[in-house]
Amino acid sequence: MERQNDFARFKVRSSNNEVKLSKMFALVEDVKAKMHIREYSVSQTTLEQIFNSFASQQEEEQGAIRGVYQGA
Repeated sequence: MERQNDFARFKVRSSNNEVKLSKMFALVEDVKAKMHIREYSVSQTTLEQIFNSFASQQEEEQGAIRGVYQGA
């Protein structure tokens, strides 16, 4: 989850990778009033987001931490 002021972004994963957008819209509509949601959007992951996530995982696996110098 990513949160900034009144904005929150959730990443939804499914064990079988079959999350339908229609089900996501229905779920949010069901809890909209209870959770005080004024506006929302539902979208699939973009190729750029997939690439950035993959690149971030590669950096972590190689031990590179942003902002930390790893000299000899």
